[in-house]
Amino acid sequence: MLTMARLRFRQNLLRLLMAGGILLMISWTDNRWRILERNEPPSDISLHQPRVATPSYEDLPITCPSTLASLEPLDKEEKFCGSVNLGCMKITGMKGTAIVNEVKDCIGMCAAKNQKYSGFHRQTGECKCAASAALIGDVRSLVDRSDEHSWCQRDDVVSGNFLNGICQTVSNEFHQSKENEPFSQQYVASRSKGCFKFPTNAASFDCVRMTSPAHCLLRCERERHPLAAVGSDGQCMCGRMTGSFNLTHQVSSCNSSDVVEVFRTLVEDQRCGNIRFLPPGKYNRTSLNSTPGSGNTWTRYLLEKATGHYTGSMYTDGSLVLTGYLGESFSSKDHITGIIKDHIFGKSLKIQQESAITIVRNPYRSLISQRNWEMGNHHGLASEARMSTAFPPKYADNNLRYWQGMMKKTINSGKPYLIMFYEDIVADPISSVRKMVKFLPNPALHPSNLEERLACLSQETTGLAKRKSRKLSFNPWPPESIEIVNRFVLESRQILLDTGMKNVLPSYELDVDYAM
Repeated sequence: MLTMARLRFRQNLLRLLMAGGILLMISWTDNRWRILERNEPPSDISLHQPRVATPSYEDLPITCPSTLASLEPLDKEEKFCGSVNLGCMKITGMKGTAIVNEVKDCIGMCAAKNQKYSGFHRQTGECKCAASAALIGDVRSLVDRSDEHSWCQRDDVVSGNFLNGICQTVSNEFHQSKENEPFSQQYVASRSKGCFKFPTNAASFDCVRMTSPAHCLLRCERERHPLAAVGSDGQCMCGRMTGSFNLTHQVSSCNSSDVVEVFRTLVEDQRCGNIRFLPPGKYNRTSLNSTPGSGNTWTRYLLEKATGHYTGSMYTDGSLVLTGYLGESFSSKDHITGIIKDHIFGKSLKIQQESAITIVRNPYRSLISQRNWEMGNHHGLASEARMSTAFPPKYADNNLRYWQGMMKKTINSGKPYLIMFYEDIVADPISSVRKMVKFLPNPALHPSNLEERLACLSQETTGLAKRKSRKLSFNPWPPESIEIVNRFVLESRQILLDTGMKNVLPSYELDVDYAM
């Protein structure tokens, strides 16, 4: 500690040096005088300025070069079709096939015939199209294999693909078209995923040359990238979502120079593809429970992409098989799936698997969704005329008893359970799926590359069986039915609170929603 005499001496010396215009500065530290750098303040004088951290290269936004290679002209017209690779499956019949050069040619040919599945023989180039995967190959052969490469080379094995029905034909004329052409505008708008913060150098994006957003999207498709990002200054980048660029970087508006609009191409990201069945065996399985209209089918899509394994069902729904849910083809007793959809119809029925995930949705919305399913299947919407008398008090009472009973059966089952709210899954599907996968007791459903699969999934969280919504122009709920629904909601919230749940039932009674 400085004595008063030393402190006075030091202050006088500093005044003398500063008055003489001497830039040299000295400081008393550690019981000795020390010469300071010209710009370094003494350690005990309040001249310190906050240091601004220099951003690393990876944290800086991508800078695209001013000159980029032009897109090579097409040799011929090309057709891009959305598809999901099923993997290699054993042939059951290859009659009436055509010979093509690549898998994408086979997919395009089958799409032109409005077929749902294609099978391409890697060795011979044979291509077969079918309305059902079972007509191409043995779906049971889609299991985890340590010898996957050699299996795919066999003469009796084809590469199967599920076609989602979305195709785009591209020619050189299209690449030379103007951005304001209606076709280009419509195509680009339909593929938009929203606005995101500008990708940094840590993100998996490459700059390419473009003349319009439509050209950027198609350029990225031709170069086999899942995403295209368009900046306000005309930058075009092709890439995919990773830990450095994902849904957490989404923003509400594109009206900024540090924001890009992201588009989903028709290219499948293989990181969350390659869905498989479990080899036949006895597994600790999980029941995926919900009342109808609560997002069970959509949640299955999320879990299949995340775990890499098909889910099963207590029922058989042929329409779901046509949208890629191959687990619907088999009985739950086959033990080749680890997650089983169940609506637990009937008062006497109980949870039949070893653990349970139960999805709870706002009953005002789930019952409207159920009515849509009853009148329009997984994609359709009921007419407003039919909805006007769809929810009398007796219907509300019966269905809310069932809605509440689903939670009671889960809690009283004596088995490990996880209750998820549909609204939370919608708000943050990736975190919700991560939570559900962590809960699953079967180790085979915990992939080592889970985070990569989730980054891939974040590019396409919707799935094909998620119904589009619309708002009714009137409130279909009679006052008596609203009173019944709200009473059951209040009772159910207390039931969940009594279990010690921290995440309580949302305020459904305050949200008499009539969105379809």
